[in-house]
Amino acid sequence: KLLDGSGSDGAVSLASSALVAKRLPVALVVDANTNHQSTIREREDLLNYLLRQGPPGIPFEVFLAVPEIEIMFARLTDAKGLRFLQDRSFIEKLTHRNFTNLEWELAQFQPKEFLSSVLGEGFSPENMLNELTDGTIDVLQKHSLIRELSEFLASVIQVKGKVQTSEVLETSEV
Repeated sequence: KLLDGSGSDGAVSLASSALVAKRLPVALVVDANTNHQSTIREREDLLNYLLRQGPPGIPFEVFLAVPEIEIMFARLTDAKGLRFLQDRSFIEKLTHRNFTNLEWELAQFQPKEFLSSVLGEGFSPENMLNELTDGTIDVLQKHSLIRELSEFLASVIQVKGKVQTSEVLETSEV
């Protein structure tokens, strides 16, 4: 189930409620709103601390989009941690214009501001998702945030499947 917390505070509140009240696994994805590494670590530690207050045994993980979730449309990180530009043809196609190298640099460091300025006030990641091509999806799947989120979700689904199987076996023995 995908929930929109309408901002960082709302997302943390929803995540806590899902853990405590519904006992659901949680993947909390929020903007870091910074590139400063020590601030990012502090924010991640705080969010992990808040979610650890929930019941033990319910899996959760915190994912910080650095600096913002829109970065997925601007850059990727390879296996060695080196950053390189995504094929910018997707955003150029979406906006019907070509960008200078300077504009593309801005896209890397202030992705939300960049996308809002070139796509207008009506910009939303959801609108962009509707325009994705198979090639763009392949590129996005290589982004470290998407890879890590996918790995966490796969592990939760795998564990949930094992729990359901054991519940069925226990039920059938009765």
